[in-house]
Amino acid sequence: MRMRWPAWALMLMLPAQDVVAGKYRAPDDDATVATIEFTRSVPDPGARSLQKLSLYRDAQCTLGKGVGYAAGVTRLGAKRKVVRVPAQQRIFLWVTTSEWTHGGKSEMPGFIALATQHDCMTLHSFVPEPGHRYSVSHRRTGDGCALDVEDMATALPPADLSLHNPMPCSD
Repeated sequence: MRMRWPAWALMLMLPAQDVVAGKYRAPDDDATVATIEFTRSVPDPGARSLQKLSLYRDAQCTLGKGVGYAAGVTRLGAKRKVVRVPAQQRIFLWVTTSEWTHGGKSEMPGFIALATQHDCMTLHSFVPEPGHRYSVSHRRTGDGCALDVEDMATALPPADLSLHNPMPCSD
């Protein structure tokens, strides 16, 4: 007998299965790394969600050796993941959030949605400092989303944090 999985279950399994285009590889040298703590940030604690962090070397999210999917956080799984990143070179953080809630407003008058899905993505870059720890969280803001990046020693965003068009990136 063949088992059929619901679509939302398959989405939640992506991080565990590495079924994405590329896989990030952390640097080996401790002297030239920084650390990112990627934390789940979904306003509705009951919402089903998948938040993914992918790391690249350019704003086009060009695939290559050692770049791509780095971490995923979910409602039912890990709420925080720690990722080592190369210091003293610009990294591009492509973060996506898919969130499903029960009920909601339907686009069809007179109907109520059984489930509502919200998807958003952002692409930011900065140059991490050696030995620094950065807190990264992704959150919905109205119809869009925002990425919060803070140096954990100063509680300030990196001075060179830049926003980019996320459209060239995809899973």
